[in-house]
Amino acid sequence: MRSPSLRSRLALLTTAIIAVMFAAGSVATYLVVRQQQRNEVDRFLAQRAVLVRTGGGSAFDRDDVRFGPGAPGGDRPRGAASALFTPDAIAQLLSSAGGIVKVRDQPQLPVAPSDLAAAGATGAPSIALRDVTVAGVEYRMLTTSLGNGTAVQVARDLTESNTVLAALRNRLLVIAFVGTVLASAAAWMVTRRTTAPVRRLAAAAEHVAVTQDLSTSLPQGGPEEVARLGRSFDTMLTALASSREQQQRLVMDASHELRTPLTSLRTNIELLHRAPDLPSEQRRELVDDANAELVELSDLVNQLVALATEGPADEALSPVDLVEVADQVAERARRRTSRPVDVVTTGPTVVVVRPGQIERVVSNLVDNALKYSPPDAAVQVEVGGGGGHAKLVVHDHGRGIPAEDRTRVFDRVYRGASTRASVTGSGLGLAIVRQVVEAHGGSVTLGDEPGGGATVGFTLPLALA
Repeated sequence: MRSPSLRSRLALLTTAIIAVMFAAGSVATYLVVRQQQRNEVDRFLAQRAVLVRTGGGSAFDRDDVRFGPGAPGGDRPRGAASALFTPDAIAQLLSSAGGIVKVRDQPQLPVAPSDLAAAGATGAPSIALRDVTVAGVEYRMLTTSLGNGTAVQVARDLTESNTVLAALRNRLLVIAFVGTVLASAAAWMVTRRTTAPVRRLAAAAEHVAVTQDLSTSLPQGGPEEVARLGRSFDTMLTALASSREQQQRLVMDASHELRTPLTSLRTNIELLHRAPDLPSEQRRELVDDANAELVELSDLVNQLVALATEGPADEALSPVDLVEVADQVAERARRRTSRPVDVVTTGPTVVVVRPGQIERVVSNLVDNALKYSPPDAAVQVEVGGGGGHAKLVVHDHGRGIPAEDRTRVFDRVYRGASTRASVTGSGLGLAIVRQVVEAHGGSVTLGDEPGGGATVGFTLPLALA
């Protein structure tokens, strides 16, 4: 089942939020208006109750008011009391014993135990408010004690108020519905416009996935976040195109370098196969030559594997003193070659790196210097620091690096024409140096030795104290 698009999700979310806001606003408006109307009714009832309570004898003629069985109940009070019983209200007197006196033709209000308790209350007036239904009509009723064993009940018809509230409720429902529909349409148009750059970006990415054309330029317009995403994708495509180009070049260069030892090895093996009666001296030379080619081939394969698998995630970062690394590599080189390899320190050298990778880098630099230096010449490893960077430079006293080769000595599988025939190697050692150093945020260096030879090294950021 296909999941909803981003545009649909945004539109639905926006519509839902607006619908909730409309609903909350409508409910709040209705409740506020309802409460205001109830407050007005309650004030009206309180005013009428005050008139009765403060009117004294003139409010009701006590001679005409009789409670109990056989009470006339329907007699209309005279004098000021008649003004209390206008058509907009219903009133009746209530005794604590349950006797009732009401105005003629007015419906009798219901009496609850709390009303009887209010009639019998003495001291401060007791007031109770509640909604009642009389003859199918809803009333708001107030009961307050008169302090002499009686209470007055005043009620007002809520029909008109309820009609107004019903009309308000219907209008609010219509407003909320129409507003939600309009908001949904607006949200759909806005999200369509907002997500248009994302759709263009997705279409371009799908085109790249289908055609494998990494040179495709992705759209970078739209809001800042989308434009930033487009730039990131464009940068990624550029990196992928560069990586593909490097891979293709590596395969071509590696195939060229592999072809030479393989051809030589095959020639020697065929010769040994065709001429089983070769003199032992010639046979020994062919076997030694084949063994040398195998060693060179193995070295080339190992270097290719190292170059392909060397990456920033192979091991954890940790503080490393380049002096200690240089001492270890120099000691191994001295034991292996019996040649002098000196280490000179000139400053702080602690860096945060992946130890195994940096040791490989220093070892490649020292091996390279030993390879191109005369057998009796010393190799010097200079380690120092300053200005926020640590530096390691290996000095050799060989023939130096020709000017035409300096721009390519760090390329993969590259060996200068002047050294191709005289020096064996895979041409990958310095390529590994550059790859590892740049992965650690550093840079490689290349120069000339004043007395003849070359200086090859790198710089890395010093570890923070």
